[in-house]
Amino acid sequence: MQLHHFGITARNLTETIHWYSEKLGFVYDYTYEVEALNMKAAFMTLDDFRLEIFELQSSAPMPEYRSEVATNIRVGNQSCCSRCRRHRSNSSYIEGARY
Repeated sequence: MQLHHFGITARNLTETIHWYSEKLGFVYDYTYEVEALNMKAAFMTLDDFRLEIFELQSSAPMPEYRSEVATNIRVGNQSCCSRCRRHRSNSSYIEGARY
């Protein structure tokens, strides 16, 4: 099994894409939307690593405690997806998902 991509939420997708590009060297891949969730997302890559960035219209600003390492470390991550060699595609599961 290997890491497929890591997901984060951002308040402004365009600004976040620009920041990851300019500051860290990520390359923009593509953007998609899920209207039922009022969400836009983009994939970016850096070498073999993929990053998925979500922007939700209803997202709230990050709470102050999230800006401090000592308190933020208890919260966790947004999402982490792996790829198994035996199962390259879960498209039938994804296509049947209801939002």
